Amino acid sequence: MFGMMFWLKRISYDGEEFVDPVPLTLEQIFQSLPPLGHGGSVELEPLLVGHAKHLIRHPEKILLDEALKEPGPNKARVHITPGEELGIWHLLHEREIVEWIKLDAVYSDGGGPYLSGMFGVPKAGRCTSAGNPLLRVIMNLKPINRALEIIRGDISELPMATMWGQLILEEDETIYCSQADTR
Repeated sequence: MFGMMFWLKRISYDGEEFVDPVPLTLEQIFQSLPPLGHGGSVELEPLLVGHAKHLIRHPEKILLDEALKEPGPNKARVHITPGEELGIWHLLHEREIVEWIKLDAVYSDGGGPYLSGMFGVPKAGRCTSAGNPLLRVIMNLKPINRALEIIRGDISELPMATMWGQLILEEDETIYCSQADTR
């Protein structure tokens, strides 16, 4: 059993899983990122209509008043193995997951600029050729989320499982359901 790494799962009072952040390495994230030209980031604005599109074009309209902001730090920790920082940032930029911007372009208030964090979580049962766990890159957006009103869009219009309870099909009728998820 020597050489194997185990991660214990912990559950919060709300039933959410706690995952300890793992420092990122190039070897551990390279295979788990979308390949060049696939995924990475998707332009959101063309997918929106109406009020949601207006708010994406004018993010200053969703900034919360200071009194409504949840207390907390404006900066989250970035967990990267020392010496791997520049390589990881270049890889994330190449895959269009992050982009370089000047610090003075970052939203800031009296507590300083709002800076997101980043860490890795192991992909169950997947390892690198060296035997280290593959890591899924997780962006911690809590700092900026504290400062913005949630754009709800049409989420309340989406069907929920409880709506299917009253569904009645005739003998010659068929219903098809599907879903998709990435590995």
